[in-house]
Amino acid sequence: MTDSVFEIASSRSHVFGILTDFAGYQDWMPGCRSSKVVSSEGLVTDADVTLVSLRTLKMRLRFRIQDDRVLHFRMVRGRQMKSYFGSWHLMDSSDGAGTVVRGQMEINPGGLIPRFVTDHFVRRAIDETAVALRRRAEQIPEIDRSTIHPGAAGDEERPILRIEKSESGDYIVRFLEKSFRFPPRRD
Repeated sequence: MTDSVFEIASSRSHVFGILTDFAGYQDWMPGCRSSKVVSSEGLVTDADVTLVSLRTLKMRLRFRIQDDRVLHFRMVRGRQMKSYFGSWHLMDSSDGAGTVVRGQMEINPGGLIPRFVTDHFVRRAIDETAVALRRRAEQIPEIDRSTIHPGAAGDEERPILRIEKSESGDYIVRFLEKSFRFPPRRD
């Protein structure tokens, strides 16, 4: 597994928001020609991704959000590689002014390509992604969450997690952009 650690002068929630905007990868990620979300259920999202490097790679990636700090990804469909997986771990910087990001990635193209060759390309991919992620975080305005008041007129921001009770007594859990309905417990 190849990994790299870098810092971004943006909040963890802002950086995580960029990393979990899977349909927007082609707008900023180096070599990403397209990224189309094909399914999403709970904390797992599948996206068809086309990457262009030495050759064009078409694959389906499964993204799994562990919490608001960790994002795992793994190829679940694709012919050009044996395996492609990794993760992004985010931590608040020690001074509280930014985010420390640890990117990990492993690829196995199959065949007789030596590991030191693939490791070189993986390291370069992580480093280029770090530069692009910094640039993207600077381009997109960060939301000042301290000024958001629930229910304020014109409030476009939604909380990450919200639990509501419906008139019928069901609980509605809203996580990110998904809603889940749970009937009340009957003891």
